[in-house]
Amino acid sequence: MERIIERTDDGSATLFVPELNEHYHSTKGARTESQHIFINMGLKASAAPSPHILEIGFGTGLNAWLTLEEAERSGRNVHYTGLELYPLEWQMVEQLGYIEQPAAIDLFRAIHTSPWEEEISFTPHFTLCKVQADVNEWITQRSHSPLSILHLRNSGGIELSTLYLVATPIGNLSDLSPRAREVLSTVDFIAAEDTRVTQKLLNACELPKKPMISYYEHNRRARGEAVLEKLLAGETCALVTDAGTPAVSDPGEDLVALCAEHDVPVIPIPGCCAAVCALAASGLPTGRWCFEGFLSVNKKARREHLDTLQGEKRTMIFYEAPHKLCATLRDLRDAFGGDRRLSLSRELTKLHEQTLRMTLDEAVAYFDTNAPRGEFVLILEGAPDEPETEQDEAKRLASAAEAVRRRMEQGQTQKDAVKAVSAETGVKKNALYRYVLDHEE
Repeated sequence: MERIIERTDDGSATLFVPELNEHYHSTKGARTESQHIFINMGLKASAAPSPHILEIGFGTGLNAWLTLEEAERSGRNVHYTGLELYPLEWQMVEQLGYIEQPAAIDLFRAIHTSPWEEEISFTPHFTLCKVQADVNEWITQRSHSPLSILHLRNSGGIELSTLYLVATPIGNLSDLSPRAREVLSTVDFIAAEDTRVTQKLLNACELPKKPMISYYEHNRRARGEAVLEKLLAGETCALVTDAGTPAVSDPGEDLVALCAEHDVPVIPIPGCCAAVCALAASGLPTGRWCFEGFLSVNKKARREHLDTLQGEKRTMIFYEAPHKLCATLRDLRDAFGGDRRLSLSRELTKLHEQTLRMTLDEAVAYFDTNAPRGEFVLILEGAPDEPETEQDEAKRLASAAEAVRRRMEQGQTQKDAVKAVSAETGVKKNALYRYVLDHEE
């Protein structure tokens, strides 16, 4: 098929195909058209943090190049797929003169000469996969292709066939992030713990109505397979709970595992998590912590669970319902002692939000006279460090002294060796120096 190079009104070149009586770009300006339509009105108009783009007609690669430039400028990671049934030779593309800088020309050449149907990262923020195919055939066959996870949209964009874990507000609707709104607006369907609750959320946030499928504890196996089938067929899904982050103390973990088993991408959309919010506000150590979720309703199982945590030094996080709170507080006091510090947060982000900080003894007494209301997050202090015995200290000094001896054998002075080992081990320098002197041969 013959192609003729022609200049457009903005000075940039395009290709004319006499057989079809068509130009690759507008004759008013090739580069101007690409910048305005593809970049300004397309890529820049999208709020997606990591856009997936499908171009039907890769052609000269001008759109792809401008996208690469914008991706590097903005720092957004762009995944670009270009379909082209009749690829151009690099020699013809080079004659168009889109790029002048030698380094840029080399990169542009690499884009055009790179292997087809292979995803390649050309820059830190731009990944390209070129596909030589007719778009209609490709759409029909995509379920049998390495690109089966690509999904066409009416808007002309493209998304990976992905399970999105969308965190929803735990009370205040303002906590629904712009990114969460975008995902809920654009996915093909929503898997919801309670579809009625989710529909209220969509209505309140003025988001478009979406097909929904219920996914909760008692139907997770059958519905998980149904969700997976849709994902493998190329659809995109947002998984939501009634409140908070899905898959955390939630049957969504099974769906995530199922997706991982079948290589379906899973992308978390961060947002509210009651456990993390309560931990941050607790006033207790946050460096190391463990999440224990809901304790069993069975008293024997609950106490056995708590027995396994007797020596736990990390801050512990529990969820509890109001009707079980008093019994749980007594079990915690029996297991960890009345002096153990506790933070209780309820109704987080809501009108009656409250965080109480007290000991377990104080908590039991307080809720004996104040009926619990709302869902609670309990943040429990970890076990205290056991005081070091004289025997432990002697062992630490002996070990540190041996390290000093090895350093001195390597040529360090005693003073420098003691200083270095003290810094490494935390053993007090003066005590270590005396020990070394007392045990010199």
